[in-house]
Amino acid sequence: MARKPAKTKPAKQAPPTAPVQSVAKTNPWPIAALCVALFAVGLAPYVQTAWFDFVNFDDGAYVYRNPQVLSGLTGAGLRWALTTDAVCNWHPLTWISLQLDVSLFGARPGAHHIVNALFHALNGALLFLVLRAMTKEMWASAWVAALFALHPLHVESVAWISERKDVLSGCLWILTMAAYTWYVRRPVVLRMTLTAVLFALGLTAKPMLVTLPAALLLLDYWPLRRYEVRSATPSSFFRLLLEKVPLFALAAASSLITFLVQRSGGGVVTIDAIPVWARLANVPVAYVRYLVMTAWPAHLGVFYPHLRAAIPLWQPFLASAVLIAITAAAVAYWRRHPYAIVGWLWYLGTLVPVIGIVQVGDQALADRYTYIPHIGVFVAVTWLLLPSIRQHARIAACVAFAILVALGVRTYVQTRTWRDTIVMFEHSLLVEPDNYRAHKGLGVAYADERKQYDKAVEHCSRAVALDPNDATLHYNLGNAYMGLGRVEDAVASYRKALKMDANLPDTQYNLGIALARLKRYDEAVKAFQETLKLDPNRAGGYNNLGSAFAMSGQFEAALAQYRRALALEPNDPPWCNIGYVYTQLGKPADAREAYNQALRRDPGNARAAEALKNLHEK
Repeated sequence: MARKPAKTKPAKQAPPTAPVQSVAKTNPWPIAALCVALFAVGLAPYVQTAWFDFVNFDDGAYVYRNPQVLSGLTGAGLRWALTTDAVCNWHPLTWISLQLDVSLFGARPGAHHIVNALFHALNGALLFLVLRAMTKEMWASAWVAALFALHPLHVESVAWISERKDVLSGCLWILTMAAYTWYVRRPVVLRMTLTAVLFALGLTAKPMLVTLPAALLLLDYWPLRRYEVRSATPSSFFRLLLEKVPLFALAAASSLITFLVQRSGGGVVTIDAIPVWARLANVPVAYVRYLVMTAWPAHLGVFYPHLRAAIPLWQPFLASAVLIAITAAAVAYWRRHPYAIVGWLWYLGTLVPVIGIVQVGDQALADRYTYIPHIGVFVAVTWLLLPSIRQHARIAACVAFAILVALGVRTYVQTRTWRDTIVMFEHSLLVEPDNYRAHKGLGVAYADERKQYDKAVEHCSRAVALDPNDATLHYNLGNAYMGLGRVEDAVASYRKALKMDANLPDTQYNLGIALARLKRYDEAVKAFQETLKLDPNRAGGYNNLGSAFAMSGQFEAALAQYRRALALEPNDPPWCNIGYVYTQLGKPADAREAYNQALRRDPGNARAAEALKNLHEK
C-alpha cells in the first residue's frame, strides 16, 4: 500500500503590499542656481541705469511732467489711470506701476530705471522656469532665457522708463504661459480662470499681448503636445479653440479699445501720410530687418524713420522672398521639427500688432517690438541645434559662453547711450544722420536743459528741413528762436505751426508772449484768447491776457482776467499785476492790499516791496 505523502505546512508568506513606484526626484538646487544666475545676468548690464536721467522722448508724458503720476498712487490717481487715454493708449496697469514708483521712491529717474531692470531680470528667470516645465529641457531652456536676458535689442525696453509697459506686460505674458501650463496638467476651471486673469492684467499693461491666445494654440502643438496633427480630428482642435474663447474675447475687446483710443488721440497715422502700399511694402522689410538685427545687433538707434513712398521696391520683394523661403522650410519639416514651425509662427504672429499695417507713429520698426517675438526665434534655433549641441557638448559650451559674453558687452555699451537725452539722440544720429526725430529731441534738449539756443536752432531747423509738414517741429524752432532773442523769427515759426494745426494751445500761448515782447498787444490779446478757447483752465493764459490788456491801456478788462486767473490758481495769483492795474486806475488802497498779498505769499518779492515803497512815498 502506497504511503500517503506527509502533509507539510505551507510556508509562511508575507502579506501582499502595494507595488513600489520609483519616483525620480528632481534636485531643486541646480534649477534654483540657474534662476539666480539668469536673474543676475539679466540685471547686470542695467545696474548703471540707476545713475541715468529721464529723456525727453515720452518720459515727460509718462512721469516727470505728468501731475497724475507725480502725485503718486492715490484714489484720484487710480481713477485717472483706469479712465485716461493719455499718450494715445489705454494701459492703466502701467500708469499704476509708475504711480507706485513715485509713492515709494519719489520722482528720481534712477529708481524708475532700476524697477524696469528688475522686471527684465525677473522675466529671464521666469522664462527659464516656464520653458523647462513645458519641454523638460533644462539647459536648452536656460540658453533661451539667457539670450532673452542679454540681447541688445531689448535695451530699449529696459533702459527707457516709458517702456515700463514692455517689461511689465512681458512679465504677465510669461506668467500667463506658466498658468496655462499648470492648467494643461489638470484642466479645471480655476486654473483657466487664473490664466485669463493674468492675461487680462497683461492687456492693461500693454495691448500688444492680444496675440497671446494664438500663441497658446501653438504651444498646444509643441511642446505641450495636446494636438497631434496626424491623428487628430477637427473636433479635437475645435475643443482647444473653444477653451480659449474667453481669451480671444479679451483680446478682441482690448484691440477695439486700443484702436479707438489711438485714433481719437491722433496716434493712428492717416492713409494720406503713409499710403497703404507703403505700409504693406514695409511689412516684409521690417520682419527681415528684425532677424538681421537679432543675428548682428549693431547700429541700433532709438528711432528708425518710415521711408514712406521713398522705400526702394527691391527691398520688399527681396524680403518677401526670404520670408517665403523660411516659411516653406518650416512647413516642409513641421513633423520632424515641430519646434521650428511653432517658433517661426510665434515670431510672425506676435509682431502683427506692431508691424505697421495699422500704423501708429511714423517709425518703420522699433527695437522694443522684439521683446516677446524673440522668444519664438530663440526657441526654434536652439531646438534645431540641440542634437549637434549634445553631440559636441564641450565645443557648444565654449561657443555659447563666447556668444553670451559678446551679447552682454554689446548690451552694456548700448545701455550707456540712454544715460540722458543728448547722448541718446546724438548716438541715434550716428546710426541715421537724417533722423528728424533725433534732431527734434536734441533741439528741445539743448533749449530746455542746456540753454544752448544756437545748437537748439541748428537741430530744430534740420528737423524742419527733414519733415516740413510737422507742426510741432515749427513750434520747437519758434521756442529756440525765442531763446536767442530772435522774436520776429519765433513769431513766423509759431504762425507756420498754427497754419498746419490751429488746435495747439501751447503754440498760441507762446505766440502771444512773442507778440507782447514786440509790443503788438492787440495781436497778443487775440493769441491769448485763442489759447483759452483751446484750454479754458489755463491760469497763465488769463494772467497773460490780462497783462496784454493792461499794456494796451485796457485796465478794467485786465482786472477781470487777473481775477479769473485767481479763481483757477489761488496759490499762485498775479497779485503784483493786480496791484499795478489798481495803481493805474487810481485806487492806491486796493493796490497796497494787492502788493501786501503778494508779500504774504512771497516775503522776498522785490517787485511788490518796491511798489509798496513807491506808494507810501506818494
